[in-house]
Amino acid sequence: MSKTVATQRRVGLVGLAVTLGLASTALGAPVHAEGGGRTAGPDSWFVSDAGDLGAALFGSVDDPDFISRTTDFGLFTLTSAADPDDDNYVAVVLQTAWFTDILTSGTDPEDNLGFGAASIGVAGETVNTFIVPGCPDLDSTFALPFTDPFAELFTDLIQLGLV
Repeated sequence: MSKTVATQRRVGLVGLAVTLGLASTALGAPVHAEGGGRTAGPDSWFVSDAGDLGAALFGSVDDPDFISRTTDFGLFTLTSAADPDDDNYVAVVLQTAWFTDILTSGTDPEDNLGFGAASIGVAGETVNTFIVPGCPDLDSTFALPFTDPFAELFTDLIQLGLV
């Protein structure tokens, strides 16, 4: 393959990545310091990854009891979520440019947070998943054999906007 063709392909891939990034920003809900709920459904246009895009465009099972609050602190974003209908499922997601840490208690079979198995959780357990996108050797997961005893209080705090 010639050097010119390889360069054109790289430029095309970079252009595609930028276009997809701008499209997700344009379709995404604005991030406010006070946070806001995150849902993925036919009426939702918060798009941050391919899973949410598919759910927003093609619809998904509606989970009216799922609540979340996302707060952007600049260097990191904190998402608190709860689903009292799913055996008091609660989750906290800390995202930075360098890593993502997902702490779940209980299980949310609908995967409303959109991180796959890491955000679905495990029934009857509290699971912490640490993901480093650039270095998968640093990824780790550990579980405790019980759910969060304060899940109901955490859910109330999310609803009040305090977490």
